[in-house]
Amino acid sequence: MLFYVKVLGVSNPQQGPQHPGAADAAGADLVSGQFVSIALLERAPQPTQPGARPPERSTFYDGTPQAVVEWPSDPPGMDATLAMTIEAWVYREDAARLETILSHDAAKSYWFGFNQGFLQFQRGPAGAGKSSREVRAGRWTHVAAAYDGSRVQFFIDGDDAGSASIKSGQLGQASPLRLGGDPAGFNFHGYLDEVRVWWGARTQAQIRAEMFNEVRTGAGLALVFPAGGAREETHPWLGTAGNGVRPAIWGILPRFLVVPKATVPVAMDGKVATDTEYLGAEQVPIRYGLGDTARDAMALLVYRDQPDDQNLYVAVRGLRDVPSGRSRGDSWFAVSIDANGARDLLAQRTDLQFGGFLGAQPGQMWVGDGEGGYTQWTILPGPTKPWEVAYGPSTAAAPPDMEFRIARDLFGQWTETDGLMLGHFWVSAVRDDYLAPPPAKAGSPATWAPLRPFWAS
Repeated sequence: MLFYVKVLGVSNPQQGPQHPGAADAAGADLVSGQFVSIALLERAPQPTQPGARPPERSTFYDGTPQAVVEWPSDPPGMDATLAMTIEAWVYREDAARLETILSHDAAKSYWFGFNQGFLQFQRGPAGAGKSSREVRAGRWTHVAAAYDGSRVQFFIDGDDAGSASIKSGQLGQASPLRLGGDPAGFNFHGYLDEVRVWWGARTQAQIRAEMFNEVRTGAGLALVFPAGGAREETHPWLGTAGNGVRPAIWGILPRFLVVPKATVPVAMDGKVATDTEYLGAEQVPIRYGLGDTARDAMALLVYRDQPDDQNLYVAVRGLRDVPSGRSRGDSWFAVSIDANGARDLLAQRTDLQFGGFLGAQPGQMWVGDGEGGYTQWTILPGPTKPWEVAYGPSTAAAPPDMEFRIARDLFGQWTETDGLMLGHFWVSAVRDDYLAPPPAKAGSPATWAPLRPFWAS
């Protein structure tokens, strides 16, 4: 597939990692005003699965007393050692609750959850320790408690969140294991994803190394609940889910993306209709930092495969606003595509980025420069637009939602596994960027999420 574009000579100010000598020779001599071609590689067709659905990444708990997953007979060896680590991805709907992530009965054995905004861990009834930092509602956050037998160390998103000395109870306590609740209540309201239990106190380096990975084996690994619900992976076991518990697409792991077919046409009007146009869509959280009050934004992906409508559609809603005194026109949301699935270390001329601005200016397209940066381009006019961005209404308190349409032709055949990154750039300041799925880097397609093929070959 061949496109002719004009170099505008306006660099996208985002830059990826710079490696001397790694420049793409084909893109090293770009001149403003020059017309050049982008040849998108067309790989041999691979099997596709039309109608495939996104993975169920997490489990939603509605906070009611029945919203618990339970293993009623005490699983063997679930109280084997004093030293242990519990970790999970969590999305809280209410940060003012006393609520459970995982419990082996708070009155007798171990318990991990929240005491209002703070993490709390206890190893028996003798005492509990709390984190020094809080976890806000509306944010996907990785949390962990590592207990060495006398002291618990907390981590939030891999960072030190304080420690506390606590006494431990007796080992070998027989009690049901529960996710999202405890015999005394303390029900969780929100989403749980990738809950893991280890025997032994994990280090900060170990926790950081595995935060964004699906871990199924390893020394000391005792339990894994991949979607934070009834299925336990290592034994395997299946728990009983009560009312108010349901699987959800919204989550962090697995990172790979599966885009479903939209059942109705998508109107490019900037209005994100989740009950019709984006019903059953793939969902990607745009995670913001812990230091502000903004909830995570949500991106949704669907595709159409009609003779007159062969497009990928990406919508995003709930974008964080820029701070007072900063122009919305200086911040943008972008969809980045590794169109040939090459997973290059540095962005090349087959790596495309499509951006829309919070100030609702005309959208822009950028192309990798071979060195991990991007150069602004424009596609020459034709009978149809190969891509576009539409903006929804905005208010003084909230920037507009956005919808992107990207033509199938921009991906060649797209029967291989390509790469995708979504990002909100320059939010509160220059280079204040939030990229997804984590741990993506803007200028490095090798770090982008695999996008499973969905168009029929």
